[in-house]
Amino acid sequence: MIADWASVFRALAIPVLWACLVTGFNFGITLTVISFIPGDLGFRKLQSQGILAIFGVPFSQGVLGSMLFRVLYYFVPFIFSLGFLLELLRETRKKSG
Repeated sequence: MIADWASVFRALAIPVLWACLVTGFNFGITLTVISFIPGDLGFRKLQSQGILAIFGVPFSQGVLGSMLFRVLYYFVPFIFSLGFLLELLRETRKKSG
């Protein structure tokens, strides 16, 4: 997942050190428990951008990279899996009908 995040920044031509990404990612994962608070404060996202800003990545670019990472991390696999779901539904209909 860190490599995915690094790829997003590389694609946007934003220089980010691996140590910065690893640190931001690990802090985010460790402190994710806070995101289970009702209302989801988005703590991991905010914290990750804060860590990137500390290491010299402009905050707005960190937000952009993190948002693109989330789109790729959640929506691309979902869309990809829809193809499998449709195929399974077709096979089920053939077998039952």
